[in-house]
Amino acid sequence: TIEEYNNFARLLGCEISPDSPTWEEDFDLDDGSILRVNGLNSSMVSNHLDNVVKEVVLGRYQVPKEKPGVVQVALCHHPPDWWRDDDEVEFHLRERCHIELFGHKHSHRLEQMGNTVVVSSGAVHPERDEVKWEPRFNWFEVEVVGKDSDRKLQVKVYPRVLHGAGFVADTLTCDGKDHKEFTLGLPSWTPTVPTSSDAS
Repeated sequence: TIEEYNNFARLLGCEISPDSPTWEEDFDLDDGSILRVNGLNSSMVSNHLDNVVKEVVLGRYQVPKEKPGVVQVALCHHPPDWWRDDDEVEFHLRERCHIELFGHKHSHRLEQMGNTVVVSSGAVHPERDEVKWEPRFNWFEVEVVGKDSDRKLQVKVYPRVLHGAGFVADTLTCDGKDHKEFTLGLPSWTPTVPTSSDAS
């Protein structure tokens, strides 16, 4: 239930409610800009028939707004092919976000779509009776290179999959390497230089 989720999520600052169905958290990037993780909510319009009929509704109001100096990340449990409003919302989400993270299906995928890295995460602890039981996780390195009108976002994704007693690099996903790297274009942005009046 939502109550059980919130008991856990409250400790991490990402609880939800009807009045505040989403959450966000900011991280500093190399050039002074912000990486904003937007926790989108796919559970408010959802029920036990979701796997039969598309009942999940996200709504355009959850799409992050464009802000100078902010790199947007979307984090959502259900992936777009489970949304009733997928065509409209996914289009706008892809326009605004450089990274999209989805779960639910326990099927790992890692790809670049336009100027966005899209990760279907798999699951650290999938159900034992799943057809392909494959515990896995991903971790990320995100860095801004260049400046002003030549800014790029470098995203490195390190997929890890359970092998024997521990997690190892998923080299099959990464063309023989331990990670996959993406370079995405960023809009021009220059940090604001504080003036003497700002310090007073």
